[in-house]
Amino acid sequence: MLQLIMDKKKQFKIDSTNMDITQKLRFTSPVNQITYSVSGFGMVGVCVKQVYIEKQQPQTTQPMPFQLTNEFLPMPWLNEITARTCLTYTPTARDQQLAKDNVNRTVIVEVQLPSGVRLNLRQIGFFLSRVPEVLYFSFNERANTINFFLNVPSTVNGKPICLEWCFERLSLITSWAPIQVRAYDYLQQETQLVKLVPIAFQPNLLGYSFVDAVHQARPTFEQISQMHAQQQQRQQPIRA
Repeated sequence: MLQLIMDKKKQFKIDSTNMDITQKLRFTSPVNQITYSVSGFGMVGVCVKQVYIEKQQPQTTQPMPFQLTNEFLPMPWLNEITARTCLTYTPTARDQQLAKDNVNRTVIVEVQLPSGVRLNLRQIGFFLSRVPEVLYFSFNERANTINFFLNVPSTVNGKPICLEWCFERLSLITSWAPIQVRAYDYLQQETQLVKLVPIAFQPNLLGYSFVDAVHQARPTFEQISQMHAQQQQRQQPIRA
């Protein structure tokens, strides 16, 4: 039996009469607010698809002081991914008229986390401690976003400030929805840049297939038998 818990509870019963039938449920709850549990014997496949509707953003001729890039890099472990987020702040002509050259800017970079991942906040704090422009960071568990608070002095105007952080992948997702990355001025929050970043953790990016690598790391039945026999030999008493 498969049970989904969202705004309301839904149960799917799987037996010999419907085991070959795909049972579907449409809902409007966000993906990160869904929990499910499986009980019984056998194997069941759960596929959660998210439909992402991109709203057309209004065209504006106002110059934007922010530039954002976000990329994902492989790590040596099977389930950890490094994210590299870079911000470049270049004051506009209007900003230069209103502020002096030695004025520091406080800029917030907000990154939406992909589905099926979790953060190690202590590990992120260690990575960010090497970036002098980082004041602190916060994690909004309800919105599933991480916020980086940056102090941008005039000496780094026009230069990229890059943050390296990582997250742990909990499950294999075949089709990732784009994530939203946003940068805005702390004192002028109406000045903001929003980008939709596509995610594609393909095998060519990771260097190996996640599922294949997990199966290769598992010992075979022959290896388990050999290890068991070696352990029994070590436990046998030595006769004089």
